[in-house]
Amino acid sequence: MLRILIATDSRGANLDVYLKNTELQRHCRIDVQVFRGAPLERLEYKIAQFTKHIKYDLIVVIGGICNLTTRVQEHRQKVLHYHRSLDSLANIKATLIRLDKRYKEKVLVSRIAPAFLLQYYQHHNTNNSEPPKNLAQQQSHLNDDIEEINYFITGLNKSRGLERLDLDKQAFTYSKKTAKVKGGKRRQRRPVLNLDLAQFPDGVHPSEQLQQKWFARITSVLNKWATTQMKQ
Repeated sequence: MLRILIATDSRGANLDVYLKNTELQRHCRIDVQVFRGAPLERLEYKIAQFTKHIKYDLIVVIGGICNLTTRVQEHRQKVLHYHRSLDSLANIKATLIRLDKRYKEKVLVSRIAPAFLLQYYQHHNTNNSEPPKNLAQQQSHLNDDIEEINYFITGLNKSRGLERLDLDKQAFTYSKKTAKVKGGKRRQRRPVLNLDLAQFPDGVHPSEQLQQKWFARITSVLNKWATTQMKQ
């Protein structure tokens, strides 16, 4: 029987319950480990601990937003900030490269799904409180940097021949317009927020509807991987 480890932050909560009711359990033993508020470095550390004792055929990493956002208290208000830093992007890429080199074709990294700073503020504070004025600018930078990291993640997964685990695509639709990415090397369709799918009640965690779409996508990707493995 194939063995899979899934290391995730809190956005993967309840994934173990979902997977128990799928056909995937017939061919795979799946360990889902949820680490709330965990950045990628902590997921990396926990994966190393688990793989010391158990041999896994596939390691799935679902995280990244905790590297990019910080929860703070400002003037008695709860705020989710994104402070743009080249170091934070470099650290994320360095962690992903270490995972890729250590586990090679056994690791599959999920693309990072979005988070919404203003929605987080409105969810956790009173309606008459005034949000920080720079949240809109922070949101724009956050969107750009998630896009850059996701492009990097896609490159890593392609080098291993694994299907893209694109949870971000479940929350976004894509327009026909094209836009240059950083460096102007390629053009791609511009992401446009789809309000019917992007349901993050607290700005970070998905609604039950969106969570089901994420879990269905994870199951589909793992089913295809398992089918390929069993044919070899």
